[in-house]
Amino acid sequence: MDQNDHIELSERPHLKKHKPSRYFLLPIHAFVIAGVLTAVYQVYSMARWGTWHAMYADMILRRILPASFFNWLLNTSSFVGLKNVLSWITTMPLFAFFIACGIVYLLLYCLVWTIFTKKSHG
Repeated sequence: MDQNDHIELSERPHLKKHKPSRYFLLPIHAFVIAGVLTAVYQVYSMARWGTWHAMYADMILRRILPASFFNWLLNTSSFVGLKNVLSWITTMPLFAFFIACGIVYLLLYCLVWTIFTKKSHG
């Protein structure tokens, strides 16, 4: 009897089914929680002070992107389609923007994971 006959499946990593890391869920949760908390804050401020404080995605994008690049994106004349899409994104409510970022992250992660697991299986 060979020693390899008694090796557990856990000792043979090439036979294990590939599973994605659980850490990929952290950014998704962060985006969704940020979106929900933003909506809760807006509802709270409406109930407290009686005015709706509109919060749009450009509040975040202006802080993340360099000012000259952000202004070029919004005022470009050579990419009219890009300008229309970006103007729609920047006027999106902030809570919806956060949740949409989480969904896009999940879709991209699943796409990349599928591509790499197919390549590793042959």
